[in-house]
Amino acid sequence: MKRITLTLLALSLCFTVGCNPQKAVIDTKTEATNNEIEHQKKALDAAAKDSAKQADVNAVTAKANLEAEKVAVGAKLDAAKTTADADAIAEKASIEASRIAAQAQLDADKKKTDADAVAEKARVDAKQQ
Repeated sequence: MKRITLTLLALSLCFTVGCNPQKAVIDTKTEATNNEIEHQKKALDAAAKDSAKQADVNAVTAKANLEAEKVAVGAKLDAAKTTADADAIAEKASIEASRIAAQAQLDADKKKTDADAVAEKARVDAKQQ
């Protein structure tokens, strides 16, 4: 029986000693995999932070572009308003000049008519005398 016990003990010891290198290989692979996963998580976190920073930069840039566009459109509208005001002033001046010219023509026609009437009266008076 001692021999059987010793044989069983030797076999179990061989099995245990033979399994330890396999377990060590498995543990090493598991640790390497865990390290790789940890590195990937860190890389993902860094990429997420970079993306967030880029998104912030993009938002600031977009806001600045919108503000610049707002200022440019405002300036164009102000220029259009100034042009419209100037056109209105010019048209009013043209109308006023036409009115003054027409009034001057009327005054000249009246003076001519009055002068013609005075001349006609003088001629009639001269004939009667």
